[in-house]
Amino acid sequence: MKPVVRKLFGRNHWIIKHLQNDWLAGTWFFLIATGVCLFGTAILFLQAIANAVTEEIFIYGVRYV
Repeated sequence: MKPVVRKLFGRNHWIIKHLQNDWLAGTWFFLIATGVCLFGTAILFLQAIANAVTEEIFIYGVRYV
């Protein structure tokens, strides 16, 4: 991963520090992916509350307590 990032951003870019090896790059990927999924689930939860769908409110609300 490091050679690809160096070619894309250059040798002294700040992101090189965070992507030193594949394990670290994978960790950052899963952190960002988890945040995106959390945001999407929060939107679905708010839609279920707005539409008063009790089953979905239960599913989305209880899972993350």
